[in-house]
Amino acid sequence: MSDFDPHIVDSLGNVRLAGNFNYIKCIDPASFEDKEDPLDQGNHVIDPSKAFEIQVQWTISGSDAHARLLALSPGNWFVRAFAESIGPGTDKDLGQVLVSVSPTTFTYNAILVVPAGTLVESNPGDSNNSGLYKIACSCFLDGPTPPSGFPGLDIIGFVEGPLIRMENRD
Repeated sequence: MSDFDPHIVDSLGNVRLAGNFNYIKCIDPASFEDKEDPLDQGNHVIDPSKAFEIQVQWTISGSDAHARLLALSPGNWFVRAFAESIGPGTDKDLGQVLVSVSPTTFTYNAILVVPAGTLVESNPGDSNNSGLYKIACSCFLDGPTPPSGFPGLDIIGFVEGPLIRMENRD
């Protein structure tokens, strides 16, 4: 699932403001350990003893996109990632990064580094933690407080990402 608010379309069907996630990826450090070994390629099984990255890219479009971004410049996108435990376990806030807004930039990129030890693996017989997580991300652009009765200029997008499993590879 991916969604941006506001999504503004005029009465003629012309898109005035829209947002789109191009991707959300978890980059497994195993993908980079040994490029010569075809068996050592990253997947959605991540070693919890190593840091990994979450990469997000999104695009703002429509006839009002430039004006909206200009009104919110200088400012920052607040990009925040979460891990929701699937089955028993603890949900985690994986961190936040800021991405500068520019009225002439319509595609944005963020990389969040998740420190080693943030998510835990499941051990055989452990009924308290599945070691399985769904990654989700929000990109929020905070606007000034509008006068009473007027809509704000905020933009927010949400995206659900991949399922990952934490498993120690040592």
